[in-house]
Amino acid sequence: MIAKLQKDVRFWGVIYFAFYFIFLFLYRIRSFGVDLSVQTIELYSRAIIIAWVGFGIFLQIVIFKNVNFSKAEFKQIFFYGIIFNIFLLPLLPLTSTDLFNYIARGRIISIYSENPYLVPYNLFQDDAFYFSLKTVWSSNTLIYGPFFVVLSGFLTVIVKENLITTIYLFKLLFLVINIANSYLIYRITFSKKSALLYAWNPFILYEFSLDAHNDSLLIFFVLLSLLVIRNTKITSKVLSFGLITLSFLIKLFSILFVPFYLIYAYYQQKKLALSYYVVFLSLLLGGILIILFYYPFFESFYIFRRLFEVLNKTTIFASPFVVVSYSILKKLGVSDYYYWGRLLSRFMFIALYILLIKR
Repeated sequence: MIAKLQKDVRFWGVIYFAFYFIFLFLYRIRSFGVDLSVQTIELYSRAIIIAWVGFGIFLQIVIFKNVNFSKAEFKQIFFYGIIFNIFLLPLLPLTSTDLFNYIARGRIISIYSENPYLVPYNLFQDDAFYFSLKTVWSSNTLIYGPFFVVLSGFLTVIVKENLITTIYLFKLLFLVINIANSYLIYRITFSKKSALLYAWNPFILYEFSLDAHNDSLLIFFVLLSLLVIRNTKITSKVLSFGLITLSFLIKLFSILFVPFYLIYAYYQQKKLALSYYVVFLSLLLGGILIILFYYPFFESFYIFRRLFEVLNKTTIFASPFVVVSYSILKKLGVSDYYYWGRLLSRFMFIALYILLIKR
C-alpha cells in the first residue's frame, strides 16, 4: 500500500503541503511568549528558512526517485502548485524588503508625479506610509527597468491610501505570475518533471510567492517568448523579441538573452533576405518599446547614474569567480587586486558568453 502511494504524485502533494505548514508554523512562533534577544530570533529565523528550503529540495529528490511520472497527470502537479502558492499569499515577506521598495517607487510616480530615477523615496518623509515602507534602499534612486516602474505606479494608484491592500495586490500579481510560469514551462517542455521542479520548488515559492520578488515577472516574459518563438510565422518571431524586450524592461540583465534570440530567429529563415528582415523588425520593435517606456523618465543620461554605480560596485555578494579572482591575485601580491579581479572576472564572463553563443 505504501509503495503504491509513493508512486502517486497526489500523495507527495499532501506531504509537501504538511511540510510547508509545519515550517511556516515554526517560523511564526519564533518569539511567541518568550523573551529572546533580536540576535537569537534572527538566528532561529535563518535556521528555519535554511531548513525549509533544504528539506524541500530533499523532498523533491525523493519525489523524482519514487513517483511514476508516466502515470502522473500535469493537472495534479499544477493543482498542488496553486495550493502551495495560495497558502503563502497571506504571509508578509520574511527576509526581503524588495516589495516595500516596489511600492515606494510606485508611489513616487502615482502619488507625487516625480521621477524615481532621479528622486529617492527618502525625500518623501511626509508620505503616509513612509515609516512602513522605508528601507536601507530608500536613499537610492531606481535601477529597475521602466516597464516594472509603470506597473508599480499603476498598482499603487488603485488603492492609494490602503497599504495592506497594496501589499497584497502586489503579492497576488506575483503569485498569479508564478503559477502561470509553471504552466508555461509545461507548455514549452511537455515535461511533468520540469513543471514539478518549478511549481513545487521551495526556493521558487519562497522567493517569488512569499518574499514577492519581481523576477517571477521577468521569467514570465522570457517563457512566453520561448513559447511564441516556436511558431514559424514571422510575426511570432518578432513578437517573441518584443516579449524579451519587456523582460529586459523589468530587469536589465535580460539583455543576455538577446543574442541567442537573434541567432535563432536568423537561422530559422530559409532565405537570407528574410533572415535580415526578421532581425530588422525584431530590433525595430525592441527599440520602439525601449523608447516608449524610457521616454517619460528620460531627462538626461543621469537617470542611469545609479545603474552604473551598482555595476561598478564590489560587494560581498560578488559571484564566486570574482571572489576566487580576488583571493588568487591577493596571494600573488598584485596591487589593487580588487580592480584587477573584477576586470578578470568580466573578461572571463564575456569569453564564456561568446563561446556559448557560438555553440
